[in-house]
Amino acid sequence: MAKRKRLTPAQMTNSPAVAPSRRAPIAQIAGDAASVAAFEALRTELDSATREGRIVRAIPLEEGCMRPI
Repeated sequence: MAKRKRLTPAQMTNSPAVAPSRRAPIAQIAGDAASVAAFEALRTELDSATREGRIVRAIPLEEGCMRPI
């Protein structure tokens, strides 16, 4: 009976000439656009919550207690 050769896993290198690109260019553009849209939606919601008084903010004690009467 013949012996079977044990295979070793492929070694990944950090060389840009050998390593494949991580994402296709269109995927990177779509991902960037989605990130910008998500941040814009979050900013809009935070601005709205601030205007409506739905945001709780920490005020330093010195600033909150030292108001002139």
